[in-house]
Amino acid sequence: MKRIIYSFSTLFFILVISFSSYSQAEVLGDADSNFEDENYEVALKQYLKVIKKYKDDPKVNYRVGFCYLKTNYAKVNALPYLLFADSAKGSSFESIQFDIAQAYFYRHDFDKANEFAKKYLGLKTRNSEQLTQLDRFMEMCSNAKALVSKPLKVTFVNLGESVNSPQDDYIPFITEDETFMVFSSARKYNNEYQQFIRGVYTSNKVDGSWQKAKSISSKINTDENAEAVGINKDGSLILAHVDRLSAPNEIYFSQKNKSGSYLELADIGKNINSKFGEAGASISQSGDTLFFSSDRPGGIGGFDIYYSIQLPDGTWGIPFNLGEPVNTANDENYPYITAEGTTLYFSSTGHNSMGGYDVFRSRLVEEKWAEPKNLGYPINDTYDNFNIALTSNARYGYISKLETTGLGGLDVYRVIFNDIPKTNIIYTGKILVGDSLSFVPINKVDSVLTIKVYNKDKNNEVFATYQPSKTGKYTIALPPGNWDLEIEGKAYLPYKKEIIIRDEQPIQVLVPRNIYLKKK
Repeated sequence: MKRIIYSFSTLFFILVISFSSYSQAEVLGDADSNFEDENYEVALKQYLKVIKKYKDDPKVNYRVGFCYLKTNYAKVNALPYLLFADSAKGSSFESIQFDIAQAYFYRHDFDKANEFAKKYLGLKTRNSEQLTQLDRFMEMCSNAKALVSKPLKVTFVNLGESVNSPQDDYIPFITEDETFMVFSSARKYNNEYQQFIRGVYTSNKVDGSWQKAKSISSKINTDENAEAVGINKDGSLILAHVDRLSAPNEIYFSQKNKSGSYLELADIGKNINSKFGEAGASISQSGDTLFFSSDRPGGIGGFDIYYSIQLPDGTWGIPFNLGEPVNTANDENYPYITAEGTTLYFSSTGHNSMGGYDVFRSRLVEEKWAEPKNLGYPINDTYDNFNIALTSNARYGYISKLETTGLGGLDVYRVIFNDIPKTNIIYTGKILVGDSLSFVPINKVDSVLTIKVYNKDKNNEVFATYQPSKTGKYTIALPPGNWDLEIEGKAYLPYKKEIIIRDEQPIQVLVPRNIYLKKK
């Protein structure tokens, strides 16, 4: 009997091991298929499920490293896999030296990146396209080294799980009062096709906090890709880049109806969408000028930025290339025109980009666009940086970036530019005796008062002391922070009021507020 039990146990163990091996082999097969289809995001997840079993396989290691380079996860993770594959006897991967160079580049080891790029160059004769790519890569290493050495004084705040997901969340746009956000996300997964679907999501800011992101509409988010690429001044119109069988790489738009819901996406017009590719777009605050990117023939490089003027019938006119110095022989994309219409933000793989797309700024001076300026590190980094959306005072912005402390791929971050002063909020009004229904001026009782403001963020130290006028008029200017306002006078009961001012774009700078004191 014991022998039979032992035999059954052995058989069960063998079956489990066989099933496990078969399952892992199946996952590896799926990973290889997705890799060959350039579906690197799904392939990477599948390879990582089986890497322990195939940890000594150079091909699997190489493909894991290559997938990291091709996705928006931590690209530096590619390095150990690529180095292992490169060191394995008998293995040969055509581009591995250049792949290793890129992994070092993402690790900010620019000297090592150059070293491996030169190794790749010296292994065999390269064609003109490869030589151009290598030259540009080494130029970006130089740009990155210079920009990283002079970092901007900024603070990044991850918007957390209410907005971000384990997948890519990117290209955020906000209304200039910082209360409404539109962004794109690849959080939807299609099991049948083993693909992440990109869609448009929104969030509202309530009491200083961004609320749980929601799909913008089932009329916009379908089983085909759609990405937000721009909004108008109040968010009632959204511009989207769609990649559909019926509309590959075109710009569509959606407007809110009277009930506040977004309508189905519509083609923005034949003068904008061509037989070629269109991507980013931005509409002026006046609503009569559209900036967009396209790789149509006749441009300066790959994707160029164009502009179009709205015609009297509401359609968009024939577009004009923005020309140099904005456009280059490389790609320019995701234009964003500010409210006053004289500052253009856009992304570019040209100019002095430090890696892939960087965000640049150009100002309109005497009817000409000035030489673009790189926004600098760490707004830009060695990854693709697509856009920045700014509040009206430009102290606050929103970007997407990859950090090891993030939730997954690209996350949406709020940026505070610490060199731009905080906006003071001015409280003004009269100090009165009584209440809002029945009151008298303080000079009818006792006009001798002292107003003190304490900084709660600094152990309640006195921030300022004020004296109201004889008629009780007062004016106090406070920067963002947590404050206690106290008023004392011999004839009155002590008055205390907590004031919280968030470090954000203020909806109103001047706050009229009367204060009512009680007599002793």
